[in-house]
Amino acid sequence: MISKKIAYFIIAVLTVAGCTGRQSGGTATEADSLYTYSYILRHHIQEPERCLALIDTAEMRGMMSVDSCNWMRGTIYNVALNDYAHAEEYLRRVLDREGLSHSSDVYLSHSQPIAHSA
Repeated sequence: MISKKIAYFIIAVLTVAGCTGRQSGGTATEADSLYTYSYILRHHIQEPERCLALIDTAEMRGMMSVDSCNWMRGTIYNVALNDYAHAEEYLRRVLDREGLSHSSDVYLSHSQPIAHSA
């Protein structure tokens, strides 16, 4: 009877120790590589809805800036989904934000997709 209690106690301790082991911290995993610009760029034509979901997750986790996420959303809506109204909405969020000069190279070079969607 006592040996069963000891055996259950040891199993419980080992289970708790196994579940509370140190997590790997700070290293990029394969899952993290899904939330990169290059991965989304490679897959946005074939899987636009999935890429939009990946962008949302990356933004929530703080893995990408809001401007980068909005720019990628605009590109997907423009190129892959041909939804020009949504594309313009997201691209305008980036281009019309405070601090971006309307004569800057960034503004002028990135205005082209909006002009094509109009």
